Amino acid sequence: MFGEAQVDITPPEALPLGGYTERRSAVFQPGGDRLWARVKTIGDVALISVEMLTCPESLVAMVREKSKTPRLFMVATHTHCAPDSQMLNDRMTLMIPGIAPFRRRWLEWYSDRIAEAVLQARRNQNATLAQFSVQSTSVPLSRSRRPLGVPNNRAWQVSAGEKVLFSVFGAHPTLFGSEERGLRGDWPGELMVKNGGLAFTGAIGDMSPVPLAGPSAEQAYAFARLLSNQLAAARGKLAPDFEFVEQSFELAPATPHPEFARANGVTDAIATSVVAKFAPKAATLTGLRFGNFLVIGVPGEPTTELERRVQTLAARRGLRACLVSHVNGWIGYILAREDYLRGGYEAQLAMHGPDTGEQLVSTASKLMEKLSYPKRDTSAQTLPLSASAQPHR
Repeated sequence: MFGEAQVDITPPEALPLGGYTERRSAVFQPGGDRLWARVKTIGDVALISVEMLTCPESLVAMVREKSKTPRLFMVATHTHCAPDSQMLNDRMTLMIPGIAPFRRRWLEWYSDRIAEAVLQARRNQNATLAQFSVQSTSVPLSRSRRPLGVPNNRAWQVSAGEKVLFSVFGAHPTLFGSEERGLRGDWPGELMVKNGGLAFTGAIGDMSPVPLAGPSAEQAYAFARLLSNQLAAARGKLAPDFEFVEQSFELAPATPHPEFARANGVTDAIATSVVAKFAPKAATLTGLRFGNFLVIGVPGEPTTELERRVQTLAARRGLRACLVSHVNGWIGYILAREDYLRGGYEAQLAMHGPDTGEQLVSTASKLMEKLSYPKRDTSAQTLPLSASAQPHR
């Protein structure tokens, strides 16, 4: 069964903007865009796109509880022109310049509306579900923002019959800069308006959008139009079945990057205290399989290098795969060890040390083990992957 709904999550009063600390917690100005939570349900699974910077774990937990829907794939579009979602993070009880502290009132407000959208979608479900199809094409709209980064310009789209279910593309929604004070959906918001599906940001840990000509609003519209048109023109491949899987993993103790204290103007002791307070202790990868296409939701911002390693593992099982950022939580940026050691902004926000990228890849492999694809012959022994086989770096 398939259902859909959306609800306006534009706050009724001006709140601090998130995304750019240089705004120094300036509140949003009138005008701009309305912001939305959009939901598509497949049976008891809810796919959610929320126009906000991150999906704090406390928000995800409350939406699960209020909607009575444990199987969520809840994705923040990561627009940098929405109210600061740290207000919805019950761990954010510290006062840090440029970052809004936790406010329970707004956690209740947002979770009420998102949960209601999930419930509406479930009430609106049709008895039958059209067959899924998967489209993929290359769209040169992503560029590296870290040394040695290699853009992955692959865009994906899953449809249910004639309806677009969701699209995935790996570029930060930062076509609007820190000078913008209105609420903006950026390119994911424009894409959802254009094609009616959900917009998910892919592996964005080292990727920025290619700027186009014109003011920011015109760039966001043109970016979305190019993505939508090229995906619509791509040949689709039927996906005969759907599967939802999860795989949790324990994170290494929170450890500030060696550059963190200096970059934020605090002592090493304060840096250690801040990161230990803010960072979660565990994380979960969430998988959606449509035929031989696997989407792995990551509670953070992985780099394209890690995505390519996961795709290599998936290919050995006959799967095509992509990563989606900001799914069901946020543990920070996720980099390969060598990339972490190179330092820089993203490494400073990698809160669990240099080996989180390795954990992501190994956990993705465990998640794939849970899949019912490829169909296994239970009369024969299934051999594990060779321990000596190393993913392509």
